[in-house]
Amino acid sequence: MIEDFGGRLASVWSELRPTTRGLVERALQTPNASVPQSRNTTNAASAPYDARADHELSRLLTALDERASETDGALEAEKGGQLRHIANTCAAVLQEKTRSAEVFAQLVHRADTQRDYARIDALADALTRFAPSEICELVRS
Repeated sequence: MIEDFGGRLASVWSELRPTTRGLVERALQTPNASVPQSRNTTNAASAPYDARADHELSRLLTALDERASETDGALEAEKGGQLRHIANTCAAVLQEKTRSAEVFAQLVHRADTQRDYARIDALADALTRFAPSEICELVRS
């Protein structure tokens, strides 16, 4: 399915570890996956997540957003909708699991660009799970 969206996206997808790919696939199968508060926490708790998964999902989200923003007309309306759904799902997984200041800043920038102020508010609520060193890193950035 990801291969339908272009070579760069397929390349980033193929570089994901199976566990990271599984996180995204499970999130895509969950109803309302783009709303992290309503997600099934048993699936989220059973999936391994680490700094490498953070980096991989961040790269995937960047590639998804770049492809979705391309205006060359090569992307059909239906595929564009699917692409945005996958990107929103990836962002929701990151929002739910990240503890990285860099990824958090990426999510805030993404929400600001989309003028999604409810998402920015939800991200602000997530700051409580960050280590003090990560919050300091956010302040510096």
